[in-house]
Amino acid sequence: MIALPERGAWSDYVVCRAEYCFNIPAEMNYHDAIALTTNGIIAYTLLFELGGLRPGKTVLMHSAPGGLVSIQYTF
Repeated sequence: MIALPERGAWSDYVVCRAEYCFNIPAEMNYHDAIALTTNGIIAYTLLFELGGLRPGKTVLMHSAPGGLVSIQYTF
């Protein structure tokens, strides 16, 4: 199970609300689940909260990890 606490994430034990917890799919290992969750939260925060990405705006992802292409998304 992965928990997304509001603070204290680096503690040995954390307390968070049940709606912030979800089961890791059976076919996914623990390390992939953590990486997906952590990177997903960072990407969301950078794009939508700090970057102000909204419907109708475009984002250019240049030299994204794992590829040598530029990708343009319109939301």
